[in-house]
Amino acid sequence: MENEKSVKAAFYTKVVKSEENSLVSVELAVPIKLSGTVDEIYRLSELVNKTAKSELGKETLEIAAKAGYTVGFVDTLFCFGSCNDIKKTINLNPMFSDDKLVGTLAHEARHAGQFSRGASTSAVGNISVKSQIMLDRAMEADAQRTACIATWELKQKGDENAYKEFALKYPLITNSFEKAVKKGENADTAVFKGWYDDDKMKSIYEDTYRYQVEYEMDDDTMFRKEYTSKEIVADICFTKDGKGYFTDSHKILEQGKFLDVEQETMDFLQKFMKERKERDGFTPDKSIDELPIRSDASIADTQKNTAVIMAKAQKGR
Repeated sequence: MENEKSVKAAFYTKVVKSEENSLVSVELAVPIKLSGTVDEIYRLSELVNKTAKSELGKETLEIAAKAGYTVGFVDTLFCFGSCNDIKKTINLNPMFSDDKLVGTLAHEARHAGQFSRGASTSAVGNISVKSQIMLDRAMEADAQRTACIATWELKQKGDENAYKEFALKYPLITNSFEKAVKKGENADTAVFKGWYDDDKMKSIYEDTYRYQVEYEMDDDTMFRKEYTSKEIVADICFTKDGKGYFTDSHKILEQGKFLDVEQETMDFLQKFMKERKERDGFTPDKSIDELPIRSDASIADTQKNTAVIMAKAQKGR
C-alpha cells in the first residue's frame, strides 16, 4: 500500500482541454502543458511519462515545463521535432514511433532549457559568423547529449528500444558515448564531442545558416558581437547543480572539426561579405578567416566510420 501511494504521489493529475473542446484527465510525471486532440493528448502523456523515467529526461522536461513550454504534434514537420522559443512550443512529428520520439522529446525539451537561459538561434546575424557556428553546433551537440543519455538511462532500466532507435540514427554519437562509458570517462563530454564527428549533420546546419544569412538578414550592424567559446560552454553545457558537465577546454570549439566548414560555405561567406561591402559599405566580418575548411577526405572518413559502426552493430557487438 505504501509503495502504491508513493507511485501515485510521483504523478500529477492534469486536466487538459483538447482541440475538440473535450476535457482530458491524464496523469503526468512532469506537469508540462500538452496540446492536441484527445487521442494525441493521451499519446503525448505516455511519451512524457516514458521520457521522465530517465533521471535526465525528467530533469529536462521539468525545466521546459517551468519555462512555460507546451508539447504537441505537428504533422507538417520535415524532421523528427522542433522547439520554438518564440511560441514556447515543443513540436513532435506524429509519423514516427514512440520509441523514436522519446529521444526527440528529450532533445527538444533541452532546447527549451537552452532558450530559457538566453540562448537563441532566431537572432542570426547579431553575432559573428564564428560565434554563430560555435553556438548553433554546441546547442545541437548538447541536445543530442541529452537525448543519448536519457535513452541510455531507460535502457539501464530494461527499456532499450528508445536507445536502439537513437543509435540507429546517430551511430557516431553513440559510438563515442559507449567508448567513454566503458573506459569510465566523462560520458557527457564524450557524447557532446561525438556530434562533431558527423560531417553530414554539420553540412545540413551550414545549409540552413547560409539560407538565413542570404534571405533573412538585412542589417548593417550584423556580425558585430562576439559570443566566446567560454561563454557558450557555460551557457549551453549546464546541469541542475550549475557546475556544467563539459570538462575539456572550451577552446576546442574554436578549432578543427568543431569549427570547420565546407568550401561551399566559405565561398558563400566571402562572396556575401564582398558584395555587401561594395553595395552598402558594410564592414566584412573578419571572423570567417578563422574558419578551417572541411576536406573531402574528412567527409569520406565520416561515411566510412559510419558504415563500420553500423556493420558492427548488425553483428551484435
